[in-house]
Amino acid sequence: MVEVVNLTVSAVAEAMATGLPVIVSNNVGIKDIIKDGKSGFIVPVMDTEILKERILYFYENRDEIKRMGKNSRKQIEKYSWERFGDKLFINLKQVL
Repeated sequence: MVEVVNLTVSAVAEAMATGLPVIVSNNVGIKDIIKDGKSGFIVPVMDTEILKERILYFYENRDEIKRMGKNSRKQIEKYSWERFGDKLFINLKQVL
């Protein structure tokens, strides 16, 4: 089960990095990074009606794919390895 979750998180992060808005369920760990309605959508687990509504929203509002996709990329860039390394270096410097 852990491997499936890790693959899901990786796939979502990669989609965001390419500038795509995402639709995830509220039981996926990456949901904390997604801004609902800004960089994608968070839907309740097993709620196929809301999932359908969110998919239709993108189908009917193609311009929102671009807008949310840009927001998605900006959001995931906050969690890059480079940024992590920079923060780690600053914190280690303060400790030492």
